[in-house]
Amino acid sequence: MGDVPPSRFIPAAEDTGLIIPFGHWILSEARRLNKDFQGCRNGHLNISVNLSARQFRSQDLADRIAVILENTGLDPTNLELEITESIIMQDVDENILTLRKLKDMGIRLSVDDFGTRYSSLNYLLTANTS
Repeated sequence: MGDVPPSRFIPAAEDTGLIIPFGHWILSEARRLNKDFQGCRNGHLNISVNLSARQFRSQDLADRIAVILENTGLDPTNLELEITESIIMQDVDENILTLRKLKDMGIRLSVDDFGTRYSSLNYLLTANTS
């Protein structure tokens, strides 16, 4: 098949549920590579990983990430997890709990695609007029 772009394989992985183990493998591999690179640099190296919607909504996300961090022995402050704005806005109360757990572990969080959906100027202007 050659190179398969994320726009093709991520929806397939989401639909089949394979995104969960795939995402955990990516996190493990990212942490392993981070550790290898830090050994070469004699310093801190941060790594950022996007989480899929299904991966973020998995009930054991924080626990799995804690295991990955423990197994790799790396500082959680070197990990940044990117979550899209649209994921955060679904089931907000539950998502806040998950985000707090991750933040309490020392993981940095960022909002990917911020301003393209709920915080976009167009959405805010439309929401205020209805």
